[in-house]
Amino acid sequence: AVNTSIFNKFAHKKKKNTKTFPHCLSGVFYVRVSADTEATVLYQLLTEQWGLSPPNLLISVTGGANNFYLKSHLKKVFYRGLMKIAQTTGAWIITGGTNVGVMRHVGQAVKDFALSNTKQKEIAAIGVAPWGAIHNREKLVNEEVS
Repeated sequence: AVNTSIFNKFAHKKKKNTKTFPHCLSGVFYVRVSADTEATVLYQLLTEQWGLSPPNLLISVTGGANNFYLKSHLKKVFYRGLMKIAQTTGAWIITGGTNVGVMRHVGQAVKDFALSNTKQKEIAAIGVAPWGAIHNREKLVNEEVS
């Protein structure tokens, strides 16, 4: 078993060596981790601390970060298909975590689904983005922790 005491949600400080520090901002969970964080620690955070059901399937959506236009019909088919697969299989959707390219379309699909299907099973969407790509990242650092 992994030691859960490392998940101190107010422990992140800019000057500390980053490990795992989960937070919740406006109902959205996020965590900043170092490159050498063990996968078992992240899995435990997602399932035990944040309460995600273990996935039956992982859907990794990757692609260029260039913005592109998706015709209305194709967008509808993509959004509907991705959400149906994720919901019926209990999948986690994993993206690069930025709001550009295909990742923007995945994020919009998840958002649209959440807004229109409040009584249905939630979709787990996980964005894995480099710290430098996070807009307003300085607001996510708690300077007051010693």
